[in-house]
Amino acid sequence: MTSNESTEAKPDRRESFTHQIKREITKNRSLTLRHKEQMLHGLLLFSRSYYRDEISLTTECRGVAKLYSTLLYDVMALQSSVTTRTQRRGGHLLYTLTVDDERDRQKILERFPPEAGFGPQVDMESPEERIARICGAFLAAGSVSDPVKTYRLEYVCPTEEMADELSQLLLEFEIEMNFTDRRGLILLYTKDSQMIEDTLALIGAGTSALELMNVKIFKSVRNKANRETNCETANLDKTVAAATAQGEAIRKLDQQGLLQGLPEEMQKLAHLRLAHPEFSLRELAEEMNLSRSAVDRRLKKLISLAQER
Repeated sequence: MTSNESTEAKPDRRESFTHQIKREITKNRSLTLRHKEQMLHGLLLFSRSYYRDEISLTTECRGVAKLYSTLLYDVMALQSSVTTRTQRRGGHLLYTLTVDDERDRQKILERFPPEAGFGPQVDMESPEERIARICGAFLAAGSVSDPVKTYRLEYVCPTEEMADELSQLLLEFEIEMNFTDRRGLILLYTKDSQMIEDTLALIGAGTSALELMNVKIFKSVRNKANRETNCETANLDKTVAAATAQGEAIRKLDQQGLLQGLPEEMQKLAHLRLAHPEFSLRELAEEMNLSRSAVDRRLKKLISLAQER
């Protein structure tokens, strides 16, 4: 990544949740370097400057800027440079990367023609390759609100067609998104915290997904505590810690395809725990029509199974 114009500036003191997610993804080398072409495809088509006269990407995340440049050189073997310009705007440090040479831009457009859209490029494309393109699109045009304030994940899409194609790709992984138009921008978004968690886990930001889950659990338990004034702080902390550990174990089993192989009653309890992280053992037991001790044993078994993997 070369640079012919640079403004020295210290990074922002407080990293946004979106920046945190993108930094985590770019450090996940097994993801970003396994399917380079598909990752670059997503970055290019959702960069919002992808034309014969200009191919460029603007991002607040230095890791995304570096990955964009690296993939261009690795996949396209560019003959000229990718210029990087940094500047301060609205309190943020922005990186703008531009493909300088017209021949390089033409080669890129021929490899990834925008008119071909964002759907699967070949019938035999693997799920991992689809995920890499979804991930590239997020790095270029995705954002997630601070979960402490609100739940919202969105992609800024170049066209309605690409928004629809990205939506269809996400549906393959059981992630449902909505469409809207804001000041002329086409947005694909969700306010469903579960959908946001699933998306982050899908695109390689598992730690951020877990952080969001922890925030959600704390909010749920805190709200319940406010309604039940006799709920003590020690019990609140214990419930949060237990629900977090149980939820993490269940997700791990689900991601490894092991949850579906468990007895139906275990699966039902696992889904109930994920749907209601604020529930106590007593409430889970009432929903399952089991004793409190039986529910406790089953949850401990789920944790034990996850730890063995």
